Amino acid sequence: MEPELEPSGMDAAYAGAVARELVEWAEVRGQVGRVDEEIAVYEEVGRLFGDAAEPEVRAVVATALANKEEALGKPTLAAY
Repeated sequence: MEPELEPSGMDAAYAGAVARELVEWAEVRGQVGRVDEEIAVYEEVGRLFGDAAEPEVRAVVATALANKEEALGKPTLAAY
């Protein structure tokens, strides 16, 4: 079971680090062909941090959304 993350109460540096780690984890999921999981993690980054006011965190959310768009064009393992 995945841990529940809620950014309320996180300082900006910690929130940015968590968001970056999630994006990196999503990229790894995509590299091993688990595109559905990759997309889900990018969506979670948007859900958790999409309302952040800090520019550093918003930049990571923008990266996650751009990566999600790219991942939507990848074939999934189910396609094989």
